[in-house]
Amino acid sequence: AELLHEELPGARVALSSQIGRIGLIERENAAIMNAALLPMAGRVVESFRRALADLGLRAPFYVSQNDGTLLDPEVVARYPVLTFASGPTNSMRGAAFLSGMADGLVMDIGGTTTDVGVLVQGFPRESSVAVDIGAVRTNFRMPDLLSIGLGGGSLVSAADGRVQVG
Repeated sequence: AELLHEELPGARVALSSQIGRIGLIERENAAIMNAALLPMAGRVVESFRRALADLGLRAPFYVSQNDGTLLDPEVVARYPVLTFASGPTNSMRGAAFLSGMADGLVMDIGGTTTDVGVLVQGFPRESSVAVDIGAVRTNFRMPDLLSIGLGGGSLVSAADGRVQVG
């Protein structure tokens, strides 16, 4: 990374050792995904900063990550893959807060899918196995979720004794 920064000032560099865990191919996949998202992540973080400033909001700015904890925007701009499953984890953390329960089963029903996860001591249970993202095996921290292709915007119909979801 140091050599790249010396030779290519301003280059965005993603180190697999800072993103993934053990497992060479999965760790490299996570780093490649992260590198591909760097330009967009920088724009998104900057857009949020501008929006907060334009609205005159002086609240702290954080982004949730895959494990239900918070990240500084600078970290998100460098490691966007850490936010991949933040939607369901937000729901799980919110469920723990609103219900006062630390352990339970939470269903996050979105527009196209329903994600089911286990809440353990107020946080989403972490997957202990490699997780496929778009059919690519990765090994960064992800919640242990069961995703079902049925959400609030899904159309369910029955014809000729067959149920179709789409």
